[in-house]
Amino acid sequence: MKYIFFIILLSFSTIFANTSNKKDAKSYEKTLYNKYKEQINKNKQLIIVVKHKYKLFFYENKKLKKVYEVGLSQSPIGDKKWQGDNKVPEGEYKIIQKAKGPFPGKYGAYLGQRWMRISYPNKKDAESGLKRKTISKKEYNQIITATKKNKMPPKNTALGGGIGIHGWADYGWENDENRDLTWGCIVMHNDEIEQFYKEIKLFIKILIIK
Repeated sequence: MKYIFFIILLSFSTIFANTSNKKDAKSYEKTLYNKYKEQINKNKQLIIVVKHKYKLFFYENKKLKKVYEVGLSQSPIGDKKWQGDNKVPEGEYKIIQKAKGPFPGKYGAYLGQRWMRISYPNKKDAESGLKRKTISKKEYNQIITATKKNKMPPKNTALGGGIGIHGWADYGWENDENRDLTWGCIVMHNDEIEQFYKEIKLFIKILIIK
């Protein structure tokens, strides 16, 4: 009898927790929409990555189309400042390259089957780097020119580069496990990224926030 009571109590607790989580998720979606309403309405497609939530919000035609669970970098807190800091950059970027795998090289398998490069470093990053004397004036100008022309910025400066959204190795990853996986990229589940890849267009805006 006590066992049956325990099972019933556990079931109600689980239902309550799930309901509460769904309400919290909807509340946050509303908060996010209100904060970035102008951007959402102005852009046909928009991606917002919220780092502390480990979520990617994909908007299309002024509406939230889907929310994806994502993984981040091995040092997920804080903005990217230089090559090797293992951080995901924060700010406003664009998707400037799309590619299908398999990818070559020693670590190619860790990109999964899809790759979408973001425009890091951009003007904000270049200005910060120049102020800190991390990059030269020549490198600053190269980044600014690439940003203005929607071209790939140099990835061999001290600011680093080659940052994007990609899949993962064949064995994948789980939402309830460690999600701090990459050296600075955003990682999606392999069974979700292929459809996402099909839907997003080149040069759409991506906002990456804390």
